[in-house]
Amino acid sequence: MAIVFAKTLLLVFIRVEMLLMLTRAILSWLPIGRAGGAAFELIVMMTEPVIYPVRLIVDKFTKQGALPIDISFIAAYLLIYLLEIMISSI
Repeated sequence: MAIVFAKTLLLVFIRVEMLLMLTRAILSWLPIGRAGGAAFELIVMMTEPVIYPVRLIVDKFTKQGALPIDISFIAAYLLIYLLEIMISSI
């Protein structure tokens, strides 16, 4: 019973994080995201702990600023998605 609850709670956290990451990506293309509104800053604060470690690894293998898109964001999203699949299959 406790394991099922923990699994459900973890899956909810992962899905919320994925939704926040998608929201961050969409808002970063809009003027509200570039202006640094309070809502956007809150989303950044909630998603950056997931993206930052991946960014450190990606920056070791690429020249910083050499790519026009944020590969670390995409890699972090894919890793979270794979984690969701693994947890769901248990």
